[in-house]
Amino acid sequence: MKFDDNLLDEGKVRMALAILSLAIIAIVIVYALIPYINAFFIAFILYVILKPVFCFLNNKLKLGKKLSGLIVLVLTVPLFIIPAYVVIQLIATDLQYAFKTIQDLVGNIPEVLDYIDFIEETRPELGLQDMLNEQVEVIAQGLTSFIIEIPQQMLHLGIIFTIMYFLLYYLLVSEEQIMKLIYRVVPFHKRHVSELFEEFKKIVNTTIIATGFVAVAQGGLLTISFLIFDIQGAFFWGFVTGILSILPVIGPTLVWVPAGLYQLLYVQDITAGIGILAFGMILSNVDNLIRPFVHHKIGKIHPFVTLLGIFIGVTLFGIIGLIIGPLLLMYLVLMVQMFYEEYMYQKEEFKL
Repeated sequence: MKFDDNLLDEGKVRMALAILSLAIIAIVIVYALIPYINAFFIAFILYVILKPVFCFLNNKLKLGKKLSGLIVLVLTVPLFIIPAYVVIQLIATDLQYAFKTIQDLVGNIPEVLDYIDFIEETRPELGLQDMLNEQVEVIAQGLTSFIIEIPQQMLHLGIIFTIMYFLLYYLLVSEEQIMKLIYRVVPFHKRHVSELFEEFKKIVNTTIIATGFVAVAQGGLLTISFLIFDIQGAFFWGFVTGILSILPVIGPTLVWVPAGLYQLLYVQDITAGIGILAFGMILSNVDNLIRPFVHHKIGKIHPFVTLLGIFIGVTLFGIIGLIIGPLLLMYLVLMVQMFYEEYMYQKEEFKL
């Protein structure tokens, strides 16, 4: 008996060490992957969106899983290139304006320096020269940090896209093996795990529909405002606003705020400037009305859950938080219910 007890104790110790080793390795891996967590979320979201395309290529056209998966990956490229191109064009326009302003300032530097020397001679107690030196140092440090961070950000984005595309490819090609692994790992009944998957699909599809409605509404309102005040490129800028509407809060403002200020300050058309800014305030708040309504009507998700989830998700995960935020809240409710049904309810029945 003692020999058996020693073996039993040794087995428990080894099991405890194995669990501890697995926990440590898992913590290290999770900690290392936290900066790239969005890549996993984006891959799963694209998997839900593009799975019908993959099934059509694989089942209907008989192209095979590997080739179908590669074609789907190629089809995702425009999803990132078009918005990136629009944003880069807007940034390039702003940079051109900034460089022009800097050139104008550089042309006036001799006059400014003479004025500073005059103030230093007449009011040395102000310490204007020292203040300017400090500000120049701060600006120089900021520019240096910005230049250094550019390669780091590019590398970070490269890693995110690499993880995302590899995971998306294997989700499509090796779906059965991955699903079997998930069913084993998740500590709930198969039926409940299937419910979690269905909830994920429902929220992804509902969010895409809601985003489409928001894009049409915001782009349409901006187009109408530009047509009313006779501003060129109304349809183009409406299209741009529709694309930028995927960026919560700040997206459409990248168009209507500069347009309104341009009319007010440069063209000096007060009516057009105030009108565009007023339309802009309205269209920026359309998101808060349409998105909860669509989630409630199509996805049967309470508007409060939608709004709270969006605020939490965008704060933690950025743009994809539009999907992940409501999903996390819904998963919390569902998993509490599942835990009660599978564990607590059985215990209560046993006691009775």
